[in-house]
Amino acid sequence: MNTDPTLQEIWDARQKIWEECGGNFANLLEYYRQAQQEHSHKIIRFEPLPEECGEVYDVHLNE
Repeated sequence: MNTDPTLQEIWDARQKIWEECGGNFANLLEYYRQAQQEHSHKIIRFEPLPEECGEVYDVHLNE
């Protein structure tokens, strides 16, 4: 299977971040929240999704 090298680089970066977060979703969210605070632009939108997106599960972090 031929893989686009750009996509492979993105997948590798995501995997590296996931491993740095110990494979823990709460740690991954905290990683991105900290990254967002360190940069002037938003990385993740935390506004509620529109109803047409369907059911969404809330994620609660230990804050």
